Amino acid sequence: MAGSPAAARSAAARLRAALAALAALWLAMWFQLDTPRWAAWTVMATALRTRGEAKRKGAMLFRIDERDDVIAVQQAEAAVERARAQWRNSVAEAVRRNQLSDLALTIEEKETYHTAAPSNGRVRRCQASPNGRRR
Repeated sequence: MAGSPAAARSAAARLRAALAALAALWLAMWFQLDTPRWAAWTVMATALRTRGEAKRKGAMLFRIDERDDVIAVQQAEAAVERARAQWRNSVAEAVRRNQLSDLALTIEEKETYHTAAPSNGRVRRCQASPNGRRR
């Protein structure tokens, strides 16, 4: 595409902008401005085509990458499922210990395990509704 007319026009426009920037820099230095480089930057900013000029009305300006959001939702769902599984395991363990309590457990061990058993609140804290509020 280097030989196409559009590429030649684009190269010519860039060359004209560079020459105009050099002329502006020379004039700013001639007039002994405090920061002559800004003259060149101003020419470059106004002469070269920006991305916004090339867009037409109704054209898509950008696309939001939703992969990060999808991954975050999947991680949150996995955390909820993990908490539910831990809760189910702790309930099953509590039922099993209660059934075996008359075998080898002392009263002190029963009380310790009973107070250390997790409650259903942990699973409720992990659940979130689609609108962002907790259930």
